[in-house]
Amino acid sequence: MALQLVGFKELLHKMKRVSYDAPVATAFGAYEGLQEIIKDAKERAPKDTKMMAMSGYVTPPSVRDGAAVSMEAGFGGGSEDYVVRVHEDLTMPHPNGGEAKFFSNAMDAGRGNLLDTIKKHVTAYLKTGRTTPAKKVVPASPYEDRP
Repeated sequence: MALQLVGFKELLHKMKRVSYDAPVATAFGAYEGLQEIIKDAKERAPKDTKMMAMSGYVTPPSVRDGAAVSMEAGFGGGSEDYVVRVHEDLTMPHPNGGEAKFFSNAMDAGRGNLLDTIKKHVTAYLKTGRTTPAKKVVPASPYEDRP
């Protein structure tokens, strides 16, 4: 008795495609979700000059080796030491509004939405076979003009 697998090559092709595209869908979801976190962090940032909030950024995602997703989010634009001090010093006054730990607090508040956004992108990919890039809503670097 012989076993014949029909469509095995097509199945392998689809599996390879999923192994390539699923990380891309994950990256798009993470980028979209992280931009929402940065928008929230900008609202929470100290308002003395608004420069700190304006320096918030998220780099577009990079997918390497088929699965390693990387991107960067932060604040600074040449003033990283000052931003870290303002972020970490719980005793520093913010007379015009804002808060210490503005980025950490936004990350904590947005973690669930971030995971939901990633899930939305991956689920849409699995249903349609297509990835959908996230729109850029915050600068990709602290030196870039607003989108």
